[in-house]
Amino acid sequence: MDSIRLTAKEYGVKIIYWTCSTTRLVVSQVLQNARHFAVFSGCCLETEVSKQLYYSETDKVEKKMDALKLDPTGQQNPIDSFKRCFLATDCVNLYKGRLYTCFIPVNIDTFNKYFSLDVQLTDSDSIDIYKTPNINSIFDFLRKPIPFCRYCDWKNTKTNLAWRTSKKEISEWT
Repeated sequence: MDSIRLTAKEYGVKIIYWTCSTTRLVVSQVLQNARHFAVFSGCCLETEVSKQLYYSETDKVEKKMDALKLDPTGQQNPIDSFKRCFLATDCVNLYKGRLYTCFIPVNIDTFNKYFSLDVQLTDSDSIDIYKTPNINSIFDFLRKPIPFCRYCDWKNTKTNLAWRTSKKEISEWT
């Protein structure tokens, strides 16, 4: 196992973990190993699009984040959004018996309520695991854009920003 980590360091391979409910102990162990072996470690939480912690040989921690922009009018090309999306197929969420390709549609109701918007979510944005005939239907669903992808504005997404607490302003999201 150590040889894999050393190879990751030697070749600059990024090690990323995604979590919505990981315990602090597990996260602490991942971060400790990343620091020890001087490799990248990143995290994506339900309340954060991405939170990246960079570790250098000197043990300096530099917190970075990405800010995904949403288009409340739904005028984005869903295929283009899906192709650009780092969440597509890598951040599958199960909520109330339905699978979603990412966490954004699952949480859009919170966004809508807070900002008094009406970003639409439909049954086509997820798949019911109890009504699906077989696993291949689920795989087929997960590898394609969902109608909700029309709201994701990847062209205007900001990356590598200094980590900070949200001001809860609509401009941070649109």
